[in-house]
Amino acid sequence: MSTDDTGRDSKQRAPAFMRKALIAYAGVCALFFWPVLLPDRVLFGSDFLMFFYPMKQFLWEQVRDHGRLPLWNPHVFCGAPFLADIQVSAIYPGGALFYAMPPEQAYGWTVALHFFAAALGMFAFTRDFGLSWPASWTAGVLYAFNAFMLRHVYAGHLTLFQTAAWVPWLWWACRRAWSSDGTRGWALASVFTALMLLGGFPQIAFYALLFLLGMAVFNAPAAAAVSLRRRMTVFAVSVGAGFAIAGVQLLPTAEFTAWSTRSDGILYEAAVSDSLRGVDLFNLFFPMPFGSPPDGTYWGTPTVTFFWETGAYTGLLAVAAIFGFSWRSASRIERYAFGVLILSVFLAMGKHNPVFPAYHALPIVRNFRVPSQILFLSATALSILAAALLDRITGGASIPLRRMALLILALAIAVVGLAAFPQAWAEFPKVLELYAAGSLSRSLAVCVAGLVCILILAIAAQRRKIGVRAACALLAALTLGDMYWEGRRLIQPTDSVARLKADRDAILSLSGAERGGGRRVSVSGSYVFGNTTMLTGQLGVRGYNPLVLSSYVRFLLATWGQSPEREDFITLVPPIERIDRPAQRLLSLGLAVNPDRFEAIAVPGAMPRAFWVGTAAGVPEDSALQWIASPEFDPARTVLLTDRASGPGGAAVVPPARTDTPPTGRILEEVPDRLKIEVDAPDTGYLVVNDVYYPGWRASLDGARVSILRANYAFRAVPVPAGRHGVEMWFAPVSLALGAALSMLGVALAAFFACRAR
Repeated sequence: MSTDDTGRDSKQRAPAFMRKALIAYAGVCALFFWPVLLPDRVLFGSDFLMFFYPMKQFLWEQVRDHGRLPLWNPHVFCGAPFLADIQVSAIYPGGALFYAMPPEQAYGWTVALHFFAAALGMFAFTRDFGLSWPASWTAGVLYAFNAFMLRHVYAGHLTLFQTAAWVPWLWWACRRAWSSDGTRGWALASVFTALMLLGGFPQIAFYALLFLLGMAVFNAPAAAAVSLRRRMTVFAVSVGAGFAIAGVQLLPTAEFTAWSTRSDGILYEAAVSDSLRGVDLFNLFFPMPFGSPPDGTYWGTPTVTFFWETGAYTGLLAVAAIFGFSWRSASRIERYAFGVLILSVFLAMGKHNPVFPAYHALPIVRNFRVPSQILFLSATALSILAAALLDRITGGASIPLRRMALLILALAIAVVGLAAFPQAWAEFPKVLELYAAGSLSRSLAVCVAGLVCILILAIAAQRRKIGVRAACALLAALTLGDMYWEGRRLIQPTDSVARLKADRDAILSLSGAERGGGRRVSVSGSYVFGNTTMLTGQLGVRGYNPLVLSSYVRFLLATWGQSPEREDFITLVPPIERIDRPAQRLLSLGLAVNPDRFEAIAVPGAMPRAFWVGTAAGVPEDSALQWIASPEFDPARTVLLTDRASGPGGAAVVPPARTDTPPTGRILEEVPDRLKIEVDAPDTGYLVVNDVYYPGWRASLDGARVSILRANYAFRAVPVPAGRHGVEMWFAPVSLALGAALSMLGVALAAFFACRAR
């Protein structure tokens, strides 16, 4: 490898290198993102439209109009934690633009800035362990703009970019901390760990920490004269301090997870749904082999999710690096990257991997879906290998050119064979049609042509037929053009937000613009998603979120006559347009709205959102679900108290009162984190509120604190004596207070490291 970054002269030139990288990466980001950075342009992303846009719009409106950060989301799933949902990333500093402008405007700029930070971080990391600056610059381009990242732009996975942007910065800071006697690197590593965690994609953060732990154990960057004990100490202390800084988010998220469908892990069948198949290996080494959804040519699988979950193409230079890899001559970091590549691809195969069940059983891993997301590490390893190859080509190091030439020739023969005999590939997901065979052949042909160019440049550079700077410039330009060819169709403006707003207005018009109060709505339509009620400001029974409260999902499954074990498969609640079982009355569903059909159908039989009940039965959870599923259950006469069935006077069951229509609680005031209700109770009983039960909700009765009981498995109840009473509920989770205290401790620890370094 090149060693031009060592010594006093190199240290003096480091700021100049960084300035060049800043300018160059700014230009690359402008090249990729300019179509969506102009005014009135919105970056397309499917999950941005379905999930992040409603969440960020709700957050922006609450901060802009009311000056508060909402802790609770009343608009989906009959209520759900908001701040505790790490995917919302409400307190992530890198999401500041979402507080300053409408989310559709902030989205494109936020993604572009994080791609810039990701590229610059990989540049700093690879420069630090000895690559020349052209090679490090190329590593930054490949890390930020590989197919894994670009395809997830099309998917709209905002939190993935927010997390991935800080990963190489964390690795860089830890390596500096290993090699330096001071503690400034410790402070930086703590801050970058916190930023990575607050970014909101725990699975990517977990993989990043695994990569870092492996570097610490195997001394992959070859930090001279650094003991394993010091490396592990830096890792534990710095990362631990980073977790503490992020505690204000992590502790509420941990509580939310414990109450979610992921509390006991995800069923194996649900977790391995997006596993890498053998044929998907084409996506690692060739550009767009199965077509592209934006232009309607994708044919790889029936579901488009495979497109963004199985792509990790990192450029022709990375393919050449695999062809030319030699364990004997490879550096320590190259060997480590190659090992990570093999292991990550093996684990990405999920259900097609015989040892994956044992891996999935690990305590943290069992909470993850989509095994193929570990391809993040594959793309990272490929970017390092590609940069190392460029460093060897321009530095005059030996390269197995003959082997590379033979492999390229074999690939060329495969291209010809594939184009001539498409019928021989019937083991693909479906028999290749002529067009499909053509798209795959074109992809391989482009790959062969590019590899031939790289081989020619490598031979010319090795034989001094071309200057080092010219070789670097040509290879860097080829790499950038390669990635741009892959990604140009994936970063496109869309008018989908305008369509969402039109449907929002239509829903409000059809439903009488009612927001909040005593009834909920179920909205559906071709451009109406589970979280659309967050845009309309209405209370909804539907919702879309990979992290959803288990009690609500199990309640719905019971009313649908399905097993509660299916909860791991529910991330989207389908439209509910009628009441089929008595327990469904507890959803307080008043309207089913569909703007496509211009319909707003009243749903008869729903219970009020707040009402009085005189009869209570204390039941365990399993029995409560049996009651919920029973057609004999009458929620207007009996409230089921789960786990704790205490009432006034300590009675387990309150005698029934004679009433045909239960008194309705009047909702006097309502904001996301607070609810005031007035009720006229004819007798001692319970005020039942059909909002989801969750720890952290507090209550008072006429100003005196009372307990909130878990009612009808998923909802809330407060014991009330006879007469007129005011009940107030507010959300003040202990986990948030403890998390804030932990964050202050983490900040103090990082500040101590920074001050001690001076």
